[in-house]
Amino acid sequence: MQRSDALRPPVPFTVSKPVLVALLCCAVVCLSATAHAQHTVQVSVKHILTSQGARSTGVYANDVAIHAAIATCNNVLQNNNTSWALEVVEILDVAGSTYQSVPLSAVYDLEAAAIADPATYHWRGDAINIYIVPNLIGAAGVCSGPGTHEIIVLDNGGLLNGSIAWLHEIGHYLGLTHTFSGTGAVSCPNSNTCDPTIGAIHATGALVACADICPDDDNIMSYNCVTPSTAVFSPCQKTEMLFELLDPAGSRGHVANQ
Repeated sequence: MQRSDALRPPVPFTVSKPVLVALLCCAVVCLSATAHAQHTVQVSVKHILTSQGARSTGVYANDVAIHAAIATCNNVLQNNNTSWALEVVEILDVAGSTYQSVPLSAVYDLEAAAIADPATYHWRGDAINIYIVPNLIGAAGVCSGPGTHEIIVLDNGGLLNGSIAWLHEIGHYLGLTHTFSGTGAVSCPNSNTCDPTIGAIHATGALVACADICPDDDNIMSYNCVTPSTAVFSPCQKTEMLFELLDPAGSRGHVANQ
C-alpha cells in the first residue's frame, strides 16, 4: 500500500484554556504510559465527517477524548507488562465520503475506497488505520484480523467498556480472537462460556489455543464489563500479539517502530 502525504495550507486555530490544560495533562499521561515500551505501534485516527462537513456528535467528537482513550490503553498495556505501546501519529477528518452510515457488510468497501483514494481518506501503510464513523450499523466496533484486510471502524456513539474497546479491536488487529466461541452476549457478569481451545489466528489461518484465557472475567477480548484497572491480556495473548508485530512471519510489522 502506498502512503500519500497530501500537502494542505495551515489552518489558523485557537485553543481555549480548559482544552489546553486537558491536552497538556493528556501529554503527561501519554509520556508516562509509553516510557516502559521498547516498541511503539503507530495509530492513525480518522473521522468520517457528516454530509454537512462536521464531526458527528458522540463520545470521540474531539481530539482530547481520542488522546485520552489511547492514554488509557497505554496504561493498561503498561500494567500488563507489554513491551509495546500505542502512538497516535495523527487525527484527521475525512470530508466528502459517503460512508457516514456503515453496515458491517460495507466495512471492507470503506477500506477499499480508502486504499484507492489515500489523499481523501488519509490511508497510511505504516499505521493502524482507525476510522470513526457517525453510525456503524450492527456493532460498536469492528476489525479485520491478520490476513488480507487492515481496517478498524468504530462508532462515535460509544463503545462497550469505553477506552478498553479500542484495545479490544487492536487485539483483533493483532490476531486475537474472542475468549468465547460464537457471537456471544454482552453481559455483566459474564454469560458467555470461555473457550480455552481458541485465542489467536495467524495470517496463515492457523488457530492458536490459549488455554490461559480462562477464566476470562477481566480479559480484554471477552464481552465482559472490564475496567482499566483490572483489564488483562493473558501471557499467551501477549505472545501472539508480539508475534504479529515483530516476528518476520507475522503480518503487522509495518505498523511497529522496532
